[in-house]
Amino acid sequence: MATTGVAVVTGAGSGLGRSIARSLLASGWQVGAAGRREDALHETLAATAPAQSGLAVATDVTVPESVAGLFDAVHHRWGRIDLLVKAFLCAQHAAADEGPDPALRPDHQQRLDIRACAAPAQHRLHRH
Repeated sequence: MATTGVAVVTGAGSGLGRSIARSLLASGWQVGAAGRREDALHETLAATAPAQSGLAVATDVTVPESVAGLFDAVHHRWGRIDLLVKAFLCAQHAAADEGPDPALRPDHQQRLDIRACAAPAQHRLHRH
């Protein structure tokens, strides 16, 4: 099958990100699978990818250097990135009896999510 393009899929170690990465691989895409757990990323790729079609890159999207490493690794491997899929969730959870911690208020959580969601796109736009 001909290669369709090069995709970076964050959150590829489980859930929706894993499903998207596997679908892209099955459709002939080369996929840089990103997530916090490298073992889970390898599981994602092993199910459908020929060795040359997938690249597992342990990445913390809240750390700019980690995001930079992700894009550098994918760009080094395939020379380009055609598609960025941000399928991760940054969330904090607390038991109801842990008290009113300001860091767990929805407005703070939303700021965390927005920063983490923006980091991969910002790096992509400014770097390549």
